[in-house]
Amino acid sequence: MGEGGTNSLDKRYDGDPTLGSFYKDKLLEVGWAGELDKVELEYIMENLKKDKRLRSRWGFTKGSRRLSKAKIIRRALNGLED
Repeated sequence: MGEGGTNSLDKRYDGDPTLGSFYKDKLLEVGWAGELDKVELEYIMENLKKDKRLRSRWGFTKGSRRLSKAKIIRRALNGLED
């Protein structure tokens, strides 16, 4: 994986896997994360690319091929109010 992938989140929470698991789940909730760092943004993007239901929950329509970093960042901070 790249510098910001899941492995980086795993490393970040290496000492507390329970907290890591909790944080990974919460990061995927629209509007929960607030301001994202590079590692968090990469984790969310990876999951959005893999899961069409998650993309839908984040407000990306069926025809959305491009996952804009700016939209992901806004939705992480504000929810779907953009």
